[in-house]
Amino acid sequence: MKISALLLSTVKSASIFDDFCNGRTDGLYQYPWDCGKFYNCAGGRTFIQNCAPGTVFDNAIKTCNWPALTDQSGCDLGKIVRKIFYECC
Repeated sequence: MKISALLLSTVKSASIFDDFCNGRTDGLYQYPWDCGKFYNCAGGRTFIQNCAPGTVFDNAIKTCNWPALTDQSGCDLGKIVRKIFYECC
């Protein structure tokens, strides 16, 4: 698999999301809590990876991309939760 230069900055093994990749095909998947991260499924193992600074994961092309070129719906749950928490309390 070819990895884009914009794709990787940090790789870390998931802890609470270890089972995300169980039963999934190897590949990259949108991370719902942060647009600058994505799941990397490899051999049933789950890794959460970060896009390079200034980029976000583009689910349509399965790589990191500039925010202005990316549909970020579906990866902003963290932003929504933070907004609700800070605005309501």
